[in-house]
Amino acid sequence: MKKIILALVFVILLAGCISEEKTWEVTKGTDRTSEELQVPAATAAPVTAIPEEESIDRKVITTSQIEIEVNDFDKAMAKINTVVENYDGYIADSSSRIEDNYKEGWITLRIPEEYFSNVFEELKTLGKVKSTDTNREDVTKRYMDLESRLNNKKAEEKRYLEILEEAKNVEEILKVESYLSRTREEIERLQGEINYLRNRINYSTITIYLSEPKPISYEWGIKRAIETGIQAFMATIRAIIIGIFVFIPLIILAAVLYFIYKAVKKKTGFKIRK
Repeated sequence: MKKIILALVFVILLAGCISEEKTWEVTKGTDRTSEELQVPAATAAPVTAIPEEESIDRKVITTSQIEIEVNDFDKAMAKINTVVENYDGYIADSSSRIEDNYKEGWITLRIPEEYFSNVFEELKTLGKVKSTDTNREDVTKRYMDLESRLNNKKAEEKRYLEILEEAKNVEEILKVESYLSRTREEIERLQGEINYLRNRINYSTITIYLSEPKPISYEWGIKRAIETGIQAFMATIRAIIIGIFVFIPLIILAAVLYFIYKAVKKKTGFKIRK
């Protein structure tokens, strides 16, 4: 029993000595520095507790499409501009064209998420709504994952800065700065993804297709009949011209053979017996 107690005391003392010793070695989980640079071990970033499902602030991206037939395209566009300004949104993209005496076009709006329903209802008053489609994508998990990774990288950056202050020579400084640079690049990338998601979340996207009524025209068919007759006549003329140019060489050849035959007959007095 005494031997067991003495062994335990020895193990505890040994562990205490090891924990007090400055090892100048980074753990293997931090950018492969344990094999290349001897620095104080980095402390792991605290793990944030996952909130309960009810308390999570859901991150949702809303996109919508609406097709509207309007009597006057330009007046509808003017009203859309007014609506966008009233709700602190902006027009991200637009295009229009005139075809067969009617105008049509696409407009993409970015509207603050809290005003999405208000704007969508006002757009419906522009004219005859022909179709609508709304999609809501929940990106909460992706957003939280990016934030967690960003926080870990920021903690890693802070620890590298502490290690940099303790570096003893140029070689150690250069190695730490190299790892610090890679960490900062990753921080910038993660921050960029978060900013992109945040913009998509905070501003809903509404794509509008506007079109004026297509004009209805009635024809007796006389114009089309005349056009068809002219096309047939021109096709006949083309066929005759092509035929002439095809047969001219044959006619010339036949004429030459005929004159040769006449000349030979006249010279020799040859007659064809009937």
